[in-house]
Amino acid sequence: MYVEKTIFKNVKGICVKTRMLEAIFLPEYGGKLASLKDRETGYELLAQDANEIYLPQSENGIYINNEVSGADDLFPTIDPCRTGFANDE
Repeated sequence: MYVEKTIFKNVKGICVKTRMLEAIFLPEYGGKLASLKDRETGYELLAQDANEIYLPQSENGIYINNEVSGADDLFPTIDPCRTGFANDE
């Protein structure tokens, strides 16, 4: 295993390489797994935004307006919806 500093889009990251996989973690975003690639093929295994910069996360923003690449608590395909609860806008 090999560990090195890297930049993912425009954010400082840590790259961990094994014989088969390369993973990039973002310490500034709680250690988020931002990228996971097959080293032999270069194939990205996680969903990625096409943006060249990492969009900042906002606590009360709309999920899809933030960076949705990598592995988060939610799937990157979740869209805004109405639940019928009183706090829905």
